[in-house]
Amino acid sequence: MKTLLNLLKWDLILLVKYGILPVATGIGALYIVLIYLLNIPNNIVALLIFSDPSMMGFIFIGVMVLFEKQAGTSSVLVVTPLQPWQYLLSKSISLSIPAVIVALSMVLASQSGGSYVIVTVAVVLTSILFLLLGFVGAQRVKTFNQYILIIPMFLAPFCIPLVDYFGLWQSHLMWIIPTHSSLKLLSGAFGDIKLWEVTLSIAILTVSIYIAWQWALKVYKEKMIEAA
Repeated sequence: MKTLLNLLKWDLILLVKYGILPVATGIGALYIVLIYLLNIPNNIVALLIFSDPSMMGFIFIGVMVLFEKQAGTSSVLVVTPLQPWQYLLSKSISLSIPAVIVALSMVLASQSGGSYVIVTVAVVLTSILFLLLGFVGAQRVKTFNQYILIIPMFLAPFCIPLVDYFGLWQSHLMWIIPTHSSLKLLSGAFGDIKLWEVTLSIAILTVSIYIAWQWALKVYKEKMIEAA
């Protein structure tokens, strides 16, 4: 536990050092001003929360991992007693913090407010999912420019539920894609959502995180430990 806490403290320091936390704060402030001044509808606020705070972890973890590679930190970490799960958990916690802060700020600035609890749950689960996927993606490239190129490959399938969100094509098959659950929770946070929808959405996101977690652990061992 002490190792995890020390690593978490270090990751939070890196968030500031690499400019991630200031950037997230700036983005949050900009959204607050726009939402308040333009009186943006809640359904659009929910979409903004989904597209920005929930997904920015994918980009931010890529930045952190690539910086660690360039600084040689990754090769040092693998020869320490640090366990792969501790590394991934620390990244998941630290990078979820700015996402939650930005999301709750957006709820505060919205027209009629929403459920802070549901938004927090949705953002944390969605953020962790994309953080793990981002870690996998970042381990397959060497530069941030290369990482930018693979982002659409990872994110495009998860944007398909937007078709359902805008009512262009609605199908129960959308539940197969975990981000459909994210959108259900976020839109429901500003309106009505049934208990079974909340339960099913959380269950689907949790299972998706477990699969992504196992994938990330496998990649960690292949790309960081065996390559060291």
